[in-house]
Amino acid sequence: MSYKPNLKLFHSNDEIQEALEFMDNALEECINYGTYLAGWLHKTTSKNEHDFPIYSTFLHFLDCLDSIRLLIPSSQSSGIKTLSRALFEASLVFRYLISNSRDKGVLAYQVSFTRKRISQRKMLDINEDKGSEFLVNFEKQVGVKITPQDSVELNKHLNAYLEREDILPIDKEWRRTKKKLKRVPNWYSLFDGPVNLKELANLLNEGIMYELLYSDLSQHIHGSNSTKNIAVVQQEEGKLSAISTGLRNPADLQDSIRWVLMTVMSTYTDLFNKYYPKRKKRFSDWYTKKFREYFISITSDKLFTITFEVDDDN
Repeated sequence: MSYKPNLKLFHSNDEIQEALEFMDNALEECINYGTYLAGWLHKTTSKNEHDFPIYSTFLHFLDCLDSIRLLIPSSQSSGIKTLSRALFEASLVFRYLISNSRDKGVLAYQVSFTRKRISQRKMLDINEDKGSEFLVNFEKQVGVKITPQDSVELNKHLNAYLEREDILPIDKEWRRTKKKLKRVPNWYSLFDGPVNLKELANLLNEGIMYELLYSDLSQHIHGSNSTKNIAVVQQEEGKLSAISTGLRNPADLQDSIRWVLMTVMSTYTDLFNKYYPKRKKRFSDWYTKKFREYFISITSDKLFTITFEVDDDN
């Protein structure tokens, strides 16, 4: 038996189609220009074996941006809020990578990633304490038996990488930081860097954006703001009623896209400042001719207003 959706739960987008298309076009322009920049960045970072995280992080940033854009036509503001957090984190990581020396940036990233891979592979080794517990619990909870692996053999090339002469000092710093913090450190915490994402945001002058996104987004992601799915409306006789805002409620959509566009501009600006200062006029021309109208309208004007009405059938 197949079930048809209860359409009353879905907010109609008919009255805001023009605004949705406008915001969709804005992000499409950002993504198109971003892919153009990615071509430059690939050439720049391919000159050094350690710089790949810079390019891959920028691609992750564009992937988050593209995912957000795909949700705009259906006004899926809840999904966009969640993805905005991933976009913001990718932006912070990218900007910290390119603003620091290789030791504090890409090498700290590479060593931390390598350490994480080593730890993950130990979880598949029944001779390791982590592995013996994980493999048993995995089979119990998932119902699938994983073939145990020899982590010593699997990690040979990873340990060899950490023992390289140019990598050994970074790994030593990783171990020092782990001991200092008494936990596995974030890669950007090495060399006395920011301890957590909030400190990283403050360091990059994005403390306000962090508060705007995370004070609301963390509640949204963890399900602790379910009362936001309720709106209070005043009926003709003055009586107040609490109603559900339903699914795909676009009320907060423009705010989310506003923060997305600001994150994009910060990311692209830092990219040009670091690698392509002599090409800034190209960036300025793109903004002026292709993007400024979108940016000013979405960040300054109110593109639409959502009203809720009491359903007399309920």
